[in-house]
Amino acid sequence: LKDVFKMKPWVPPLRQCAWAGEDCSQSKCCANAPVPNWHFTEFKWYQCKPQANNFQGCALEPAPAGSDYTKLSNMVAREVPKAPEGVLLQGTSLFCFAVVCWDRPPKEGFWDSEAALANNIKKTGRSIMGCEGHAFFQGGALNGGGDASSINNIDSFIGAWEQVRNDGTYLKHDWTIKVDADAVFFPERLRAHIRDLRTPQGSRVYLRNIAFKFQFLGALEVFTKEALERYFEASDQCTKHVGHEGGEDYYMLACMDGIGVDHQTD
Repeated sequence: LKDVFKMKPWVPPLRQCAWAGEDCSQSKCCANAPVPNWHFTEFKWYQCKPQANNFQGCALEPAPAGSDYTKLSNMVAREVPKAPEGVLLQGTSLFCFAVVCWDRPPKEGFWDSEAALANNIKKTGRSIMGCEGHAFFQGGALNGGGDASSINNIDSFIGAWEQVRNDGTYLKHDWTIKVDADAVFFPERLRAHIRDLRTPQGSRVYLRNIAFKFQFLGALEVFTKEALERYFEASDQCTKHVGHEGGEDYYMLACMDGIGVDHQTD
């Protein structure tokens, strides 16, 4: 029995921090993501501070001296270490999906459309077709209409994640991966990285998988099933408190950190 107990992974309790405008006297931490400038070279952090009338709230403060601007992150974001030998690990079953605007023409005349790229994935059996589960979901309208760029696609992808939730296939797999139709993606390579990460079974984790700016870009977004269960439980908090201007990748990073989802760095 003791040997079986040793196999049980330790999943840390959920972090529940206050959003700006809420009382942070109990949690002593703030859920809001840092606020960067457009080039991500300078930013401010929300910190729990005494304010008027004995109220403690989250206020924007300059980043601490010596901050690494290439590792923009919530101050309380928590990295999950690799599980020790003998401890149960998250599996490697993948549910992969792409969001496609089937009727939208390419932004440039010499590009292929998202529909053409998606149909090529289906025809060749590559990319997300190599995952244990896969799906193509309909893309929605961009914020305020907009062009086809990624700087105004937050509301569109909030809708796409709702399609993932309603579809429910993600619940049958260990990981869910959002893959852009124009991304070069090899599922078996991702499985190898997941095995190396030794994610403790049941962890609420997303992967920071690129050494650029905020370490999480939209071409390939990776979440455990448990991370998505937390997102769908608390996504209304993000809709209310996280800004809707900018790209969907930074929105999801800010949301995940804000609602207490942990991460691993690949």
